[in-house]
Amino acid sequence: MARSAFAKLRRSPATIWWLRLGAAALAVIAVTLAVAGWSVSNASSPLAGSAAPREVPSVIDGHFVQTEFGRQLFMQNCSSCHGTDASGMPRQGANLRDSVFVSRRDDRQLMSFLRVGRRPGERDSVLGLTMPPRGGNARLEDDELADIIAYLRLVQKQRPARQFSSADLPGSARGALQ
Repeated sequence: MARSAFAKLRRSPATIWWLRLGAAALAVIAVTLAVAGWSVSNASSPLAGSAAPREVPSVIDGHFVQTEFGRQLFMQNCSSCHGTDASGMPRQGANLRDSVFVSRRDDRQLMSFLRVGRRPGERDSVLGLTMPPRGGNARLEDDELADIIAYLRLVQKQRPARQFSSADLPGSARGALQ
């Protein structure tokens, strides 16, 4: 009798409905992950096809960070002053690859700095330039700033950046980069 009860259960409309619902849910999840770029072989990175270096995800100031997204945000919001390779632009923005300011501060301190920025002439300013709050984009959320910080940490671990001569610096900042 147990076999006949199991056979009836397998053919039951409710059982078939639940099986179809489960299969549909799995299909939706698989399509969503495929669209987001996830794969089974690289489940740790939502951007599996990206050529950017990968790093173990971490948390900054309570925000789960995505280094690749931080790179994209950096390109959109920071590269006009700091260069596409974060090595700085003459008379516009500091070299962040070799920045002592960045390397000597923890993630929370950098988050605080990015939130408020800096005015020219402040004590820690190497170039004497303005750093606008949130890089000049008031719409950047803290989690996006955390992604940018994670990207900067990765950039500082990579190859050295190109160097500018003192002629590239404003007169008052010459010699202050050492």
